[in-house]
Order: sequence, then C-alpha cells, then structure tokens
Amino acid sequence: MNVFWLYATIILAGFSVKAHLNPTCNSNDSMVLQHFMNGMESPIPGWTSNSPNCCDWDGVTCAFSGV
Repeated sequence: MNVFWLYATIILAGFSVKAHLNPTCNSNDSMVLQHFMNGMESPIPGWTSNSPNCCDWDGVTCAFSGV
C-alpha cells in the first residue's frame, strides 16, 4: 500500500510542476497580438480573443520573459 502512495505523490507533484512551468501571456504581448489579429483580413486559425492566455494560441510560443 505504501508504494501506491509513493506513486500517487510523484504523479501529483509532476502535475504541480507542469502547471507552474506553463507561462501565461504578458498583458502587453496579449494586447499587441490582439491588435495584430484584429487587423488581419482573414482570421488566424487557433487564435481567439476568447482565450485569456495567448500562449495557448496556435503558433505563439511563450517564455517566462514574454512572447
């Protein structure tokens, strides 16, 4: 039974670390990307202003320092 708790702890710790490593979009970067998106004649697939995190948009790569 102790092995189960060891594995459960390792898995939960892994999810916690992954959540902290997922950068969020800087508000200035988000604003610039939304202005760029709004100026396009055709929408960019995978880009939506409904998504609060532009790091999740297709083709956008974020680092902890920004886009």
